Amino acid sequence: MPSLDADRATLGALTDSGQASDAEISYYEAFVDPDARALDASRRRRSGQHLRRLRRTTDQTS
Repeated sequence: MPSLDADRATLGALTDSGQASDAEISYYEAFVDPDARALDASRRRRSGQHLRRLRRTTDQTS
């Protein structure tokens, strides 16, 4: 799962250069939102926990 920060940096560069469309500007505004960043971080953390749990259960059964 790619990080939101990489997308935010790319869209920020597009917005600053003046070549961004209205849709790209709205995406950038959504990425800058602290709540969206917190939600992204929690989803990534939860995904990592799930993968670690799966690895532990498959290691124990083999």
